[in-house]
Amino acid sequence: ADEEFRPRRCIWAHPLKTGELVTRFEGVPLGDVIRGHHGMYWMIERERKGAPVTLTVRVDGDTVGQATHADGDGWSSFEFALGSHARAASATVELAVTTPNYKDRHYCFEADTR
Repeated sequence: ADEEFRPRRCIWAHPLKTGELVTRFEGVPLGDVIRGHHGMYWMIERERKGAPVTLTVRVDGDTVGQATHADGDGWSSFEFALGSHARAASATVELAVTTPNYKDRHYCFEADTR
């Protein structure tokens, strides 16, 4: 929720202490882009003291983009062109979350392909 308590429907992906937290979807029919939003509960990021959280999107093992959320960014959008993966009938899509400091990084994202 933001400061006006508007809820968001998203995948909660609290970063790990070390390494990356990967959410994997197999057999995904692709469009031309992967787009979405990401953020944290506003009470956590309002003081702007936390570490940034990075979302890396991979298609069939190839990184197609990264979006970094810094405290204060709110519910922000991202969009990555799929290049040679565009319009594939079936692909494996991975969304990996990392941060240099996982404390209080209550992060979530949503994404789709168009």
